[in-house]
Amino acid sequence: MRNPLSFVLGASGGTRKPELLTVQSRPDRVGDRYRYDWVTEVREQSPKGASARRHHYETLFEIVDVQPKELLIARTLVAIRADDADLGGGPNPYERAWIGVRAIFGADRRGFPRRVFNWSEARAQVLANLRREAPGPSPDRAEIEAFMEQVPADAAVDLIGADLIALGGVRASGPVLAGREERPPERFQRADGQWVKVVHTLENEAVGPDRVRSERISRSSDGRQLIRTTSLHCTETGWAIELESEHAETIVEAGYEHVQITRARRLEETA
Repeated sequence: MRNPLSFVLGASGGTRKPELLTVQSRPDRVGDRYRYDWVTEVREQSPKGASARRHHYETLFEIVDVQPKELLIARTLVAIRADDADLGGGPNPYERAWIGVRAIFGADRRGFPRRVFNWSEARAQVLANLRREAPGPSPDRAEIEAFMEQVPADAAVDLIGADLIALGGVRASGPVLAGREERPPERFQRADGQWVKVVHTLENEAVGPDRVRSERISRSSDGRQLIRTTSLHCTETGWAIELESEHAETIVEAGYEHVQITRARRLEETA
């Protein structure tokens, strides 16, 4: 079924031009809120053995300011699920210390974060929570505190913003092409000095009057790296309703494999 918000360029009888799908029919507004359930699974295989871990948590995102070139987005960790634990140990004090902390990100208009706007305040709250969760002398806590004090606001994005990076990364800044598209290969130099090509494949389709499904695949020519992301978007706000991302790295000659799969499901929104 064709998305009624899409349109086709070109006249009848001529060469049909690519169809464009609208993926955001209204701008972001202050007060828009989105709550997500996240599950991340990591599997590793090496000559030393195999390991697996699972991380399950819930976050709330809120648009707190809309500027011409920037969004301010508040992220709050709402809960960490009991099945986070490796071997049944449960969330550790450092993970629990983030619950309730409201970090405000400066992001581009897609929602891709670039810095933590209130990093000093968020960090102070985390450290206060950590002292409550792990009272008394603790070498581990002291090490975490020393590390946190050295993290600048731009680097804090990678520390606490992986979920917003995933959401902003799949959100389009304008209409997207319907169908399949293969981008020209890009060349990258690996750490060992070898040059490899990376091919990016994109595919978008309307799956209802107000939904667009997108898939992005990036694959290296040496077979070592694969990134596959599938997302379902609401065409009113553009924010993902569902998201699944797989990052795989394989080095056959070293007997090494690392696979990380992240799944997100939007629980509710106020928009």
